[in-house]
Amino acid sequence: SSSSSSSSSNSSSSSPPSSPSSSLHHPPLTLPNAKALRDYRGPNLFAIPGNHDWIDGLETFIKHILHKGWLGGWLMPQEKSYFAIKLPYGWWVFGTDLALLGDIDMCQYRYFADVAEKRLAPNDQVVVITHEPLWLCQWYWQHPAAAVAPNLRQLIRGHLRGRARLHLAGDLHFYMRHSSTNASQQADDDAAKTFAAAAQAAARAFVGEDSGDEDEESGGGDEEDRSETSGRG
Repeated sequence: SSSSSSSSSNSSSSSPPSSPSSSLHHPPLTLPNAKALRDYRGPNLFAIPGNHDWIDGLETFIKHILHKGWLGGWLMPQEKSYFAIKLPYGWWVFGTDLALLGDIDMCQYRYFADVAEKRLAPNDQVVVITHEPLWLCQWYWQHPAAAVAPNLRQLIRGHLRGRARLHLAGDLHFYMRHSSTNASQQADDDAAKTFAAAAQAAARAFVGEDSGDEDEESGGGDEEDRSETSGRG
């Protein structure tokens, strides 16, 4: 797909989101405004890059997302192109970066696996965000399931162990709604499609007959005019 927009997630609960990246892999803040940032109660914005964000090697994404700090009153504390955010009520968001490979790299794998094993409670639930809808790509290209994003697949099936409850994605330029149907409803839908196709065929045939009649009438008039002209001559 040619989509270039970045998928994003935000959190604006009454308490600031607890970011595993700040407590697991980075030293505590020692800046003069560190306390103000810890006490911040406003909205936070996080984003993952899309495929077009990687055209320049993620340079623009780094400049305007990772190094920005603020956007329209929203705090942007993100330091990497991927993140894990703890939400209220036992929910987490895992924002991944598929780059141009359609899978997370080993740095991300270790990061998310560490969060899953050390920070997630047994009953916590996870929303996984990817740029591409991998399940549709697998169906469209007819790839074996095991061959699609093996690192992400192992993370979800191995470390999350059934706690990945929702998978969100963007990228494709259309909207599709899936719903279950029973046999009678499917038969009705098929009959409606058949009727619509027959009606269209009949309409095309009718228009074609009208056009032919007009041509014949017009042609007859021309022959009469020519014969009259010939007789007068």
